[in-house]
Order: sequence, then structure tokens, then C-alpha cells
Amino acid sequence: MHRKKETGKWLGCGASADCLWPLPAMLIRVSSWLFPRPGPSGKQLLTIGEFAIWFLGIELFLGAILPLALLAHPKTRMIPAVQYASAALVIIGIFVMRVIIVIGGQSVPMS
Repeated sequence: MHRKKETGKWLGCGASADCLWPLPAMLIRVSSWLFPRPGPSGKQLLTIGEFAIWFLGIELFLGAILPLALLAHPKTRMIPAVQYASAALVIIGIFVMRVIIVIGGQSVPMS
């Protein structure tokens, strides 16, 4: 039983760290506000553009907020299926983040 508590604690720490992971990327994306370019900016593509569902829905909600909520609740944090599902959701969120970086970087013109 002690092992399960420790595993849940580490999964909760990992999900918390995953929620903080987009912060540096968002700070970098602020540069689009300071140095605007013609055409859609990265911020617009992520919040209201073609990548909004991928970023807000999958990366942030399914990949960060939902696993954190599942592991933060005392009743669900000790269930192994919830722990595995949370870990899988975090991995899916990280994969979608990589897809957004690669595909999104190619959709914004350099000049």
C-alpha cells in the first residue's frame, strides 16, 4: 500500500510539472506581441487559429489539466487505472506539443 501512495505522489508531481511546461513556450510566444509580423502570429494560430483545438483542447486540457485534476483528487489518485490513464494523457499531450511545434513552425512565414 505504501508503494501505491508513493507512486501517486510522483505521478502528481509529474502532472504538476507538466502543467508548468507550457509557460516558457508561452513566454517565447509573447515576442509575437512585441515584434509583430504581417500575417497570422503564433499566438493567433494557437488561440483562435487552426491549432486552437490542438493546443487548448488536447495539449493543455487533456495533457495537463485533466491528469492533474485526476491525480489531485484523493479518491482517484490511488486507483492504478487512473494513474495509467493520467500518464497516457500526459504522453499524448507531449506528443501533440511536438506536433504543434513542428507543423506550426512551418505554417508561419519567416518574412
